[in-house]
Amino acid sequence: MNGRRGDCASPLPTLLGRAIGMFALDYDRARGRDRSVPQLGTWANLLRVLDADGTDQRELVRRTVISRRVAKVVVTRLERLGRVAVDKQAVEGTRGKTNLVRLTASGEAGTAAAAARVDTVQADWRERFGNDAVDRLRDALSTVVDRLPVELPHHPAGYGAADPSVTGGDYVPENPGPPRIPAHGQDWPVVLREPGSDTRHLPLPALLSQVLAAFAIDYEREQFGSLPAASNFLRFVGDDGVTLGSAQALGGVVGNGKSLHERHLDVAVEPGRPRDMSRRVFLTPKGRRVRDAYPQLVKEIEDRWNEQYATAMPPMRSTLMSMNERFDADLRDYPSTTGWILRPWLG
Repeated sequence: MNGRRGDCASPLPTLLGRAIGMFALDYDRARGRDRSVPQLGTWANLLRVLDADGTDQRELVRRTVISRRVAKVVVTRLERLGRVAVDKQAVEGTRGKTNLVRLTASGEAGTAAAAARVDTVQADWRERFGNDAVDRLRDALSTVVDRLPVELPHHPAGYGAADPSVTGGDYVPENPGPPRIPAHGQDWPVVLREPGSDTRHLPLPALLSQVLAAFAIDYEREQFGSLPAASNFLRFVGDDGVTLGSAQALGGVVGNGKSLHERHLDVAVEPGRPRDMSRRVFLTPKGRRVRDAYPQLVKEIEDRWNEQYATAMPPMRSTLMSMNERFDADLRDYPSTTGWILRPWLG
């Protein structure tokens, strides 16, 4: 069972991930031929928080809860595109300087266009799925998000341009709290959620993203790699392997030893000519452990969530399942956490 069709066996992260993917696809469709619009992730995880007079890049990281390394990459790319300007500003009381990030005129126009398209897609979803269904989903998602101990990104974000994990590992060990602070890399900002926060006003994709990120954090704390890697690729590779062409499409395996799953020793690629896409790709013992653990681990997390978020989980799952039946069939089970980083502006 691959969980792609919205049946009762579909894992919760698959339902969440496909909903985000469908919203992003509808967002892209809504722009039509307008190439002056940013990626949904770029707007959600960076542009929407910039102040009119500019924002300190360190504060930008905290507002969006993306890693410092991701912020650096995206800001640099947007500056090259002329969508933001970066000015050096002296830090009061020190000899150091910080980056002040502000929108250019084209950046302002693109940011406004992105916000309008998000509103358009949300209205379209109400027409397509019904107000009751959208309201049930929003209420369920916000119930979970309001109880999360830390803020999370408003669009799926990797720890780095080549690291799909949410928090970047366990360089800083988990603090069980309360509040529980997940293990994280040194570049991931810890932003505690304000007591009594109310997230019902947030756009639907922001709610979906935070719930999916919370699930991914619970998955990744069990030391079975990143949830995106297992969701989109490893769990679909049988003991007889897959062709390099399939592995490339599903998991970005190149066959030169340098791609993510090769470097992490998840897979082994059959020797042969570099361009031979019929070569077999097999899971290593490590890869098989991740694949075999996935179904039970995801079920255990969802069972815990059923207890922790008892009133929210049934309507969330049932509504997502109903919507998923009408989503495009070829959506990825976990949306890309790095695509918007590598290509922040549509065009």
